[in-house]
Amino acid sequence: MNDLQTSLLLIGGAAIAVMVIWNIFQDRRARAQGSLPVSADGQDPLLGTQGRLEPTGHFNDLVQQAFVDKIRNQDLDRELSREAMEDLFGQVFLWFDPPQSTDALMEALAAVSKVGNRPVFMHVTVSGDEDSGWQPLSYGQTISNLRLSVLLANRKGAMTAIEWSTFAGALQTVIESGSSHAELPDMDKLVAQAQRLDRTAAANDATIGLHCVLPPEAPVAGIEAELTSHGWVREGRHWSKGLEAEHLASVVLHEAPGKRVLSFNLDLPNCCDPLKALNEIAEFGNVIATQFKGSLMDDAGRGLTAESFIIIRNQMLERASALHDEGFSPGSLQARLLFS
Repeated sequence: MNDLQTSLLLIGGAAIAVMVIWNIFQDRRARAQGSLPVSADGQDPLLGTQGRLEPTGHFNDLVQQAFVDKIRNQDLDRELSREAMEDLFGQVFLWFDPPQSTDALMEALAAVSKVGNRPVFMHVTVSGDEDSGWQPLSYGQTISNLRLSVLLANRKGAMTAIEWSTFAGALQTVIESGSSHAELPDMDKLVAQAQRLDRTAAANDATIGLHCVLPPEAPVAGIEAELTSHGWVREGRHWSKGLEAEHLASVVLHEAPGKRVLSFNLDLPNCCDPLKALNEIAEFGNVIATQFKGSLMDDAGRGLTAESFIIIRNQMLERASALHDEGFSPGSLQARLLFS
């Protein structure tokens, strides 16, 4: 290879790197704009907000990982319609001849359990029991078929062509170890589908943050006792509130200069009953504010009044309706997957 060819390769590689970095920057900026918290006055919540209180953010990682682990052991075909399955996932099918033990495949399958930051859900048909349909993958099975369902987009972004290519390369090890053949979908179509899903998520994402600002002498033990007595459950640094094992809202108690702050977070797409969650946050926040001589504020640091609460509630209901119209009703399995 002469010097000219080497120079051209270096220039081409640099150009590709710049394009990748620029696309990542644009994607993150668009997603940040699409998931801004709901404002009490309809304005951009990041404008004119000196002393702004930062929201607590989305589901903490432990809660979200527990959700994904739970879904891995569920029959997705019973939980989701065929249309929802085809919309959310890119699916790969493997046929084994002769049938294979899952015990022998587990090590190879561990390398394809994720595509980037998105989980892969694995289901099988058991040899001799194909009429039972797709079942969650587990040890001790002898299988004829394997289906890998790749979640195409979530809050970490859309699946990329590079991520799919890496996944397909790792999948070759599974194919070789199990004497199987595979059917993979068209990569370009999958990437376009992932980007469409990501745009839908970015346009409809919403979190609501309310804060109970307390004096620095407010007793932590007393605040935590009130949280427990009102049904909030500690999960690490966060406390969560649920309804029949489904998520409503979360709260974290933290220190700030000259004050203690209870920061409530209502993650709209992941909330099973947004109106109930918002009402419970406001009621409990008022209890704490009254008992410990604090004040309830919106996410921009403004005092929460009855009028501003109604504005937030109405904005939230509008967002919830938009999610429903897109096929991702708040708290539904479709929404919790896309907004995971």
